[in-house]
Parts: sequence; C-alpha cells; structure tokens
Amino acid sequence: MKPIILLLALLCIAWSPSYAQWTEIETGTNRDISDIHFVDSQNGFMSCSFGEILKSTNGGADWQAFDTGFMVSFFSIFGIDKDTVYTARRSLYKSTNSCESWEDYGGLGEWGAAILDMNFITPKTGFIIKSGKLYKTYDSGHNWDEVYDHVYSNGNIIFPGRDTGYVVGGGEQVYGPNDNDEYYYESFGSVIKTTDGGENWEKLEYFGDTMNIVGASFLDNNFGYAITSNNFIHKTENGGLTWTSVNTGITGNLRGVTFVNRDFGFIAEYHGEIYVTNDGGLNWTKEYTASDQLYVIGKSGTNIVAGGNSGLVCFRSIDDTNVFADIKKINPLDVSIFPNPAREGIFLQIQNGDKIGTCTLSLRNVHGQEVLTNNAVLLDNRYSLDISKLESGIYFLTLLHDNERIVKKVIIQE
Repeated sequence: MKPIILLLALLCIAWSPSYAQWTEIETGTNRDISDIHFVDSQNGFMSCSFGEILKSTNGGADWQAFDTGFMVSFFSIFGIDKDTVYTARRSLYKSTNSCESWEDYGGLGEWGAAILDMNFITPKTGFIIKSGKLYKTYDSGHNWDEVYDHVYSNGNIIFPGRDTGYVVGGGEQVYGPNDNDEYYYESFGSVIKTTDGGENWEKLEYFGDTMNIVGASFLDNNFGYAITSNNFIHKTENGGLTWTSVNTGITGNLRGVTFVNRDFGFIAEYHGEIYVTNDGGLNWTKEYTASDQLYVIGKSGTNIVAGGNSGLVCFRSIDDTNVFADIKKINPLDVSIFPNPAREGIFLQIQNGDKIGTCTLSLRNVHGQEVLTNNAVLLDNRYSLDISKLESGIYFLTLLHDNERIVKKVIIQE
C-alpha cells in the first residue's frame, strides 16, 4: 500500500506545477507595499508605508529596501530610468541616485490631498492625480497645470503609447442602515482617454460612472483589459469605444491585473490568491496562494511580481511557458524614439510591443564605436535608456531582433 500512496503523492506533485512557479522573496522590510513600477525588464521600484522604497535590478527576483528619510506612507511610485525615480504621498519625492537619497520635490505638499498615482511619458512630461483632478507637468515636476477636473480617487494613469493614455478608477459608497437595519453599496467608476499626449481628455461612455474599476492593463493604444469590483473583466480592441465583459468567476476582492499578451494574464486578489488566464480572460485558474494579503501586481519583461502586506513580494518567471510562441516581426515604421533630441534619457516606443520578446539594443557614435548596449525584453510598449553620461552629438541606436536589424538616429544635445 505504501508504494501506491507514494506514487499518488508524486503524481499530485507532477500535476500541480503552478505552485512551484511562484516564489516569495525576502525583501528586508515589513512595510506594506502600495505600488509597483518597472522601468525596463530589469529595474523596478515599489513604494511602501513609513517612508520605505524597494528596488530591484534583476527583474524582481531580488529587492533591496531604502529608507527615504520621510516618515510617510507612500501611495505611488514611478521610475524614469534606473537612477531617477519619483514617489508620493501628499507631496512628491524624488531620487536621482538610484534611491540612495531623496528630496521633497515641487512643493506639492503645500496644497491638496494625497497624490494617488503618477506617470511620466518623457523625463520632463508627467501626470499626477491629486484632490480628484488630473495635473500635467512640462518641467519634470516643478510646476503642474490642471488638465482634467474630475477623476476618481483610486485612479491609475496608463500610457501605452507616447500620445495615447488612459486614466481609470472608481470607488464604492456605503449607504444605510435602512428601516431593516441593512446596508448597501453603490459602485462608481470611469475611464478617460487622451490621444494628444495629455493635453485634452474625454470620458469613455461604457462604464458610465456605474462600475468601480480596480485595475487595468493596456498592451497597446487600442487593446486593453479592465477589472471591476463586481469581479468582471472587460476587454476593448478599439481604444475603449466598445468593450466585452466576462465574469471571472473569482469570488474574492480583486486588486490588480496585468497581461503579458492578448491571451496570457494575471489577477491578484486581496486575500493573497493569484489567478492566471491563457485564453484572454475567458477562464481563470487559481495558480498560487500567498502567505499574506496582496495589493499590487505588475510585469518586468518575462517576470510577474506581486506585492502586499508586511513587505510580501511574490515572484514568477514565465520563461517556462509557451507565451511567446507567436512573437511577431517588428515593422520599422512602428519604432519611434522620444524625446529626440534628448539629454538625460530616451524612450524607445514600439507599437504592438507586447509580443516582441528579447532583443539587443546598442548605441554607436558617428565613428562606429559602441558606447552603450542592453539586452532588453520589450514586452512593455516602451524601453528607457539612460544617456546622461554621454557626450552631445549624433548617435545611432540599433535594435537587433530575430535576425532583423533596425537603426534609428538619436541626437544628444548639450
């Protein structure tokens, strides 16, 4: 009988590989994690409570904790490159030396409520949500102009392209008790969109201020997913003009969603459960149950990272899946570089970049000398390069992918 029991146990292990795919990472902090952002396939940041920041330089497999010196619980974080990063509570804080030191930046703590999310589309041009409004900066955060007068409090700013961006959000209001001593909840939420780099915004009609949007993931300017507090997932293929909806079947409290491509995605649930789909959200399977609560989830190249309570970080590599079987060729017309000319850093933007996969980027001067090289995983729609240490002049950026070579001219100014 014992050999049969042992065989059954081994078979159960063999049939349950998903739990082995996830690892809980020791982060060196017990602070709660509130937001996550990866600059590229290797460098990422997390904001935490009580003034701490986490940084990874290997795609989320390891994290180092930094004390900013500001005893506040941060709500959001965004990295411009591996060295320059912003985090926020009521004020904005900035580091230019890879989290080693921080400054209270821009004077935003002198007015308004907390900064609930931020996003920079260039090193100088960025957006924040503060006091129910959307603001834009043109000078790296020194000054801010209001560009939209009503966004929901837990909104997220997402720019899948240089000009096209979305702000999603919502909330719930509790009412009662009524005559029967009962309480009920009312959900509200919306999506606003820009196609001109954030100068003008319009509200998309589908959500109609009736659904609490708790997370979204856009793969390009038109194709995206949003999850709502009623545990539905909504998909658009035309930039939010129309959506299709499916009940995820998940019974918990959804906290975040990220998609690797149009089929393969992950949802984090508040009580520590992580769900996966491989058919574009039609069906979801619980893949892992973490040891504590989860608040955020994101991707870094071919890795998925979730963060939560007391410094909990869950890590999963997706190199072992067939996710990238349908890698597509890059159309040179889909590749753009901005800003150009530039001084501190540049972004490489690839339309439909969710299926590009691994490539090599190299920067050469006019004499043909290689001054910079990076192995990049262009699952995200853009990739940043730090050029601050290079001399001014004309350079050529080469993207090598699947035996095809694309060359773009880059101008580095004084």
